[in-house]
Formats: sequence, structure tokens, C-alpha cells
Amino acid sequence: MTQSMTTAKPLLIGGEWRTTDQTLTAHNPATGEILGEVCTGDAAEIDAAVRAARAAFPGWRAAGEAERKQALRRLHRVLAERRDEIADLISRENGKPVMEALSADVLVSLDSLAYYIKHGTRELAPERLKLQQRLLIGHRADVVYEPAGVIGIIAPWNVPLAIPLSQVAAALIVGNTVVLKPSEWTPLIGHAIAQLCAAAELPPGVVNVVAGAGATGAALASHPGTQRIVFTGSVATGKKVAVACAQRLCPCVLELGGVGAAIVRADADPQLAARGVVWSRFVNNGQVCVATQRVYVNQRIAQPFVVAVAQETRKLRRHTEHQRGYDVGPLINPAATERVKSQIADAVANGATVLVGGSCGNGQAGTAIEPTVLTNVSPQMTVMRDETFGPLLAIMPVADDAEAIDQANSLPLGLAMSVWTHDVDAGAVLARQLESGMVWINDGPVYYADPTIPWGGVKESGFGRTHGRWGLHALADVKVIARSRPGPRIWWFPYTPLVQRLLDVGIALLHEAGPRAKLRGMLRALLR
Repeated sequence: MTQSMTTAKPLLIGGEWRTTDQTLTAHNPATGEILGEVCTGDAAEIDAAVRAARAAFPGWRAAGEAERKQALRRLHRVLAERRDEIADLISRENGKPVMEALSADVLVSLDSLAYYIKHGTRELAPERLKLQQRLLIGHRADVVYEPAGVIGIIAPWNVPLAIPLSQVAAALIVGNTVVLKPSEWTPLIGHAIAQLCAAAELPPGVVNVVAGAGATGAALASHPGTQRIVFTGSVATGKKVAVACAQRLCPCVLELGGVGAAIVRADADPQLAARGVVWSRFVNNGQVCVATQRVYVNQRIAQPFVVAVAQETRKLRRHTEHQRGYDVGPLINPAATERVKSQIADAVANGATVLVGGSCGNGQAGTAIEPTVLTNVSPQMTVMRDETFGPLLAIMPVADDAEAIDQANSLPLGLAMSVWTHDVDAGAVLARQLESGMVWINDGPVYYADPTIPWGGVKESGFGRTHGRWGLHALADVKVIARSRPGPRIWWFPYTPLVQRLLDVGIALLHEAGPRAKLRGMLRALLR
């Protein structure tokens, strides 16, 4: 952080723009160019934002779904109008191609908003329970879903618009209010979200945006005024968020890292599978938690598949070579480049072959590295065990589906995997054996684009889901409303011998095994 400049973008708290003495400097990751500064908040600003959200909650909850839909409709319109400038900002601050900024961020955000505008909270409609307890004949119980309160959202930098904005939209339609902490690597995009909410004339305090680094996120995760925390990021940080929430028994949704596995079956088309895997790995330059990192290809088609992957990877246009038309951009920061280089070095030292790439480019910010493909890898290499979050793909031949499943399931992570096969039904059977929150057959991370599909992982890749009815349920409190007509109950005081005998008779009738046992039990109860 640096000392605040007069041009630093302010925070949005309680419907007002607030400046602070500390800022984050936003850079273009390809060139190191300074793009601007954003004021940052600490525990005091987080506290103010949570208090503002809490103050706004009763009114927003009481507004009703129709009014909330109207607010989302205004937000949808503003984003649609500003989509070009937003996509350009994402491309400059995050580094991804404008095509990906439009498709993976802007379009997904618009689709999510449109989904909630159209469908609202129909997935949270009250449910009538079919009561099973005989004593409750004539009684009725309904399950209803209530807004939880203040939702804290800690967002990532790799999909800096679509992930937080879709989560904000879900929280708002349920009737919650929000405090958003954008990533410190994309603070300008976080500020742009605040501007969109302000332009959409959301009521003061309904959405609050506080930029900052790890300490700011920690303050939000531990704040007693939040009723839910939604975090997207690394496993290590996710565990810290989970601990902070557990200490105050606050539910959280964690979408964490993965070392995505792709299984290429013997019946797959090597060329088609190669194209799909290359996109699934190198989209956003591999900086996607659900990106394919490990490939287990059946040895019968390994050779043509590897050749096709090499050909497709070499076709990728890099940012430093095609400033206005490229497929893969820079890594987000030099540390990310060092992580990729370290995994390549470890693999080569342990016998792997660099089939394509492996070299750093001439990016001024030290964030350029070639899309890289490794062969002759082994399960012990770090590239096969640790998340890369960069343009590095490892291919390992296997004897059959069983070996592929064993290898894919060998890690403590389970976010997303894919199966590539001609027989889609057989692929679905195989998918049931994979320990993963999501399995895609013959495609990759495109499914995030659909707001109805639940998104999340198993094992150390997190718990809870965003998107669809599962995402809405995660942001609501479940309440039971039971009702019955007025009148005395036999289970009320006093506990008389007659009531106890009748209870015993009922237990025998309902739960003894067989007619004779039932009869004996009933007689025994009556003759006591």
C-alpha cells in the first residue's frame, strides 16, 4: 500500500464515497503500467460497511421481491450500457483478452442478473411438509426461507467481475445486503462494481465495497455483524476463512483451489479432445481454479493426442506478440511466473520432457511465460500435486479407465474434472466414480456461464455452492412454521397413568414386528 493520492478511487460505504489515507496501486500485469489507485479500508472501514449493510437490511428485506428485481434490472441495464469500457478495464488490469473479458466476465454477469430478474426466488418458495408422526394428525408444518442478513463476499482476481457480481445479485434477490471485498490485484474492477451499483441507484448500504489486501478480508471474515461469508480463492486462505467463521459459528461458502484432471478415454477423438483440453488449460492463461492441469490419456491414443496438443498449443497467440489480437495474456504478477517456473524446473529435474514452451517472454512486468506442455511426468512431481494457476499442462499415459480414475482421485482436492470420450453415457458412469464437485464430459469451464448449475468442490476444494437453487439456499435461513388448531394435547401435563398406557399401546401397534407381537405388546400395555 502507498499513501493516498487525490486521484485515488474511493470506497463505497452506506451509499457514500469515502476516501482513506492508504491506497492500492493497480498495474497492467503485462507492462507494469500504473493504471490508477484505489483507497483501501482496514478493520474500521469494514466495521462501518457492515454497520451500513446491517442498517439497510430491514428496508431491503421489506422492499419485497418485485422492488429487488427492479433494482437488479437497473443494474443489468447499466452494465449492458458500459460493457465495452468494463471489458477493456478487465483486460488491462487482469490481462485476459477482451474476448474472455466479454464472455467470461461481462456476459456471465449479465446472464446471472437476467436469471434472477426473471426467476427471482422461486427456488425458495415455501414448502409444505408431509408429517409422519401420528400424534401430529391435524397439524401442519411449512418450511420457509428467510434472508440471512449481511453477506460478506471476498472475491478473486481471476474472474474479477462475474464471480463477485453474480454472488452479489444472488444475495440481493434473496433480500440480503452485501459487503464486498474485491481482490487487491484488481481493485479498479472492484471500484467499477461499486460505480455500477451507484449508477443503478441501489438504496444506500445495500451494497458496500471496501478494497484492501489480506487484512481487510480477514476483518470481514471475522466480523460478528455478517451472517454469511462467501469466499473464492486458495485453499490456504480458505482454511483461514473457515476458522474465522467457525469461531463465531457463521456459515460460509468456500470455492477453493483445484488441480483439475482430464481423463481422455481410448475411444476419444485425439484431435477434438486435444483442442478441448488446450482451451480448458490455457483459458485465462491457466489462471482458473477449474482449469485442466493433469491429463490422463489412454495409452492406445496417447501418441496422436500428445502430437495434437502440441500443435494446438503452438497456435496460441501470446499478448507480447499480438497486442490487439491474442489468446493468452500475462500472468497476474511475477510471483505467479516464479511458481510456474518452479514447477517446470522440478518436473524436468525429475525426468519430465518440455514438449512445448517452457521459456519466459519479454514482458516488462516479468509476467510473461510461454504456454507449456510436459510429458514423461510422474505422480510425485509438484505439477501433478500442487495447483499451478498458470499456463502449464502435464500429460501422463495410463493403461485404462481404472488407472485414470485412481490417479485423478489421488489428491486431497476435488473441484472440477473432465472426461473426453465418444461414448457420453459411459463417460457419465465414469464421472460418478470421480471425487469432484463437478465433472464435465467433452468440455471445460464453460459451465460457469449458466446461473442454474451449482458451482463448488469437495474435499479440500471447499464446501457449499454458488449458483442455482443451491446458491440461493446458502444465502437464506431455513425456518419452520408449524401450526395447529387451538385445543388441549394429550402430551401436555399432567402425565397420568392412562396417558402412559395409551402411549405404550401406540408404540406396540406401530413398532412391534408382526401381528402377534403387536397384540402381545398392546395387551401388556393395557394390563399394567
